[in-house]
Amino acid sequence: MRYSGTMNGILAIILLPLAAAIAACDGETTDAGDHEEQPEFMELTVGGAVTLFDSEGDIVEGNPITIGVGESESVTARFLADDQDVISLDDEEFELRATNTTASIAAYTGTGAFSGTLNGVSAGTGIINFELFHLIEGHADWGPRMIQVNVE
Repeated sequence: MRYSGTMNGILAIILLPLAAAIAACDGETTDAGDHEEQPEFMELTVGGAVTLFDSEGDIVEGNPITIGVGESESVTARFLADDQDVISLDDEEFELRATNTTASIAAYTGTGAFSGTLNGVSAGTGIINFELFHLIEGHADWGPRMIQVNVE
């Protein structure tokens, strides 16, 4: 084992930079940042009311979404960068997806890549999970985020 010291030195030279690079990585991926601007906000227009949600699903501007029992409202979504500029998204590559957690209260039905209809089914507070889904890569680039819908 005459070369074991030399071999250990060579391994250290190779492995130390690799270990430092791995340690520097915090495990987070940038999803949309790898191929588009990273969305930080979702702007939902329900009927004529605009509500801006941050990446945690909290309201930044506007009011909570409210709809009447038995009513249907059109919904459109836009995704914005951290400076609140609209991100141009290709509807062949991305779409708004929603999971109706409380479909007995409020239900969303998609009608286009970034549009749909919100229905007030019965009085109460409903939750719909919205996400910006990247069709080509098969994952969410924003969300899913729980968005509260009040049905009166």
